[in-house]
Amino acid sequence: MNRLISLFVVALLPFTLCQACMYNVISTRTEPRMSDVHVVDTQIDYRVASQSLIGDSLVINLSRSCLETREGMQETVLVETRQYNYTGAWVTMAGVAGASLTVALVLYLIGQDEIDMAEPFFEDEQWDEQKREDGERMQATAGWVALTTLVGLAVGTVVLLTMGGDDIRESETLVSRNPVREGPVQSSCTALWPSGMGTLFAPAIGRQFEAFANGTERIEIDLAVAPVQIWESADSLMLELPGVSQWIPFELDRSVRTVGITRYSQAQHVLNLTFDDTGGDNDGQLDPGEIAAVVYEVINNSEGPLTNLSLDLDAGEVSGVRLESPVYLGDLAAGQVARGRVDLITSSDLRQMSAMIEGRLHSGSGIAQCSRLNIPIQAQTGPQRAHIWYDEGSRYRDLLATGAVRIQTVLTETGQHAFVADPATRERINAMVAMGGGSPEDRLRSALQAANQENIRKVFQLSVNPVAGNHIQIVLSVYETASSDRVFLRDAAVDSTDALQVLDAFDGLGRAYLSWSSR
Repeated sequence: MNRLISLFVVALLPFTLCQACMYNVISTRTEPRMSDVHVVDTQIDYRVASQSLIGDSLVINLSRSCLETREGMQETVLVETRQYNYTGAWVTMAGVAGASLTVALVLYLIGQDEIDMAEPFFEDEQWDEQKREDGERMQATAGWVALTTLVGLAVGTVVLLTMGGDDIRESETLVSRNPVREGPVQSSCTALWPSGMGTLFAPAIGRQFEAFANGTERIEIDLAVAPVQIWESADSLMLELPGVSQWIPFELDRSVRTVGITRYSQAQHVLNLTFDDTGGDNDGQLDPGEIAAVVYEVINNSEGPLTNLSLDLDAGEVSGVRLESPVYLGDLAAGQVARGRVDLITSSDLRQMSAMIEGRLHSGSGIAQCSRLNIPIQAQTGPQRAHIWYDEGSRYRDLLATGAVRIQTVLTETGQHAFVADPATRERINAMVAMGGGSPEDRLRSALQAANQENIRKVFQLSVNPVAGNHIQIVLSVYETASSDRVFLRDAAVDSTDALQVLDAFDGLGRAYLSWSSR
């Protein structure tokens, strides 16, 4: 009997907690969420934020933005706002506990009456013993009821406190879960800044300069020997940095150009250059195989001496022209003039229309003056042997093969180039490239050496760089095989899925080279 009562009480108290589990749904909503997110691609876009001229160095500060493409699981979650009845549960549990304890008290008092009736008022001892036993059992039952009530009350209290006291709570249920790709989206940049030696390319004058990246946003470019045209021109410059796939275009600030023009074009020292072919055919033109001279005149118009003077002459992009340079001039007092001549030697395959000779006069305090001399050339007639080369290991091989045909078609219209057509020559070039090493630089070097051995004067290199998504950058570089110098560089950004746009880009690069070479 005692156990049955105890089990009933223990079961009755937790049963009242069901009221705390009952709820009404106030509102529902669905929420999209991403889980298991990981980055699959990162694109960094660099821009020139500021620039200044410190000494002879152009100092550039970069800024950048990062775009990430991410993959993860798109989840749809059903969120329910529920109202629970915790207050009712507390009240019900307290009422049941109070009733159980009252029952226990009544049972105890009844048992006590039974015991009191067992006192020896009557002569029937058996009846007295029976009453005493009934009273003791009744009191034992009362003890069990009180004990189990307290235990049930403690269990219910712990459960309610664990569940919490908020009447309104939210519950989430996962409805669906699907893989999804997101991006590109803006993100914080954690990659390291470029570090090492890069290149500043000035298309307007066809010159390159070393650009040092020190692993921060700061880039330093030494322009002490740059011609004054770089300051006078408002055309864009192109910055190439190590580890960065795309060129960074920018224009010099007006304030920087003003300082550069003032510092480098208004020097108080004069450098004059003239062409002399009196030792040749004396026709005022530079002929293939002719030995002529560049005559220089240096005038010191300053009030002080020029010390440790030297003259550096450079034929720039013209192949087949060699100058005995630099020339050491020593010191030049104020008002004095220094004159001399530098032999100008040409090869028999000289084919340019003119040679632009650039002279840079250096003194102990830095560059003093720049001057340029344009010499007309009586070039050989007939087309030049040329070759269009691209890395056949590239994943864009089919696209490059199509581009090679398009550019070759454009360039052969003028009759200036005769492109290699026989398969045997191409196979020999490709075989030497395969032996030259695995890096892109080694393969290009091998291609130029092999082309030079085949008496090919120019190599047109085609390459493709991925940009973002379906967008690519097509690059045309032209090299003189005799010197391995790059004489032309141009690129075009296109959507690789637009076939007409890609073909027009190849044609445009070919026409850009023709326009450049005809100047």
